[in-house]
Amino acid sequence: MNMNTILRFLMLFVLVLSIGCSKGNSVTGKVTLSDGTPLTRGEVTFSTPTFVAAGMIQSDGIYSIRANNMKEGIPTGTYSVTVKAYEDIQENPDGAMENLKPAKSLIDTKYTSPATSGLTCEVNGSITFNISVEPFK
Repeated sequence: MNMNTILRFLMLFVLVLSIGCSKGNSVTGKVTLSDGTPLTRGEVTFSTPTFVAAGMIQSDGIYSIRANNMKEGIPTGTYSVTVKAYEDIQENPDGAMENLKPAKSLIDTKYTSPATSGLTCEVNGSITFNISVEPFK
């Protein structure tokens, strides 16, 4: 074998190896309220009947969806998308658990269920999916 043949073989081997070791698709985006203000906390979930992956919303509204051990991407497909965001739970001054008020949703609660969120995303490759949600009223 000459040097060009060896180099071609090695390049083909690396290409096949990189395709076979693909980590899947990644989804990133920004969650904002309808007025354009970033949602500063919460969770975005992508789900199908057989798969669920989620990412935390950062203080700038940015989220990133990962699956399994947080290293792999998500499979190609159509996903229902939900968003959950709550105020911090206020503790009782005496530390008692009774009479705790439930945490208030920061966004319209329709976004917490795949059946009512109205949000879907087609994932086919690594994409950006920005989300706008209505505040809780």
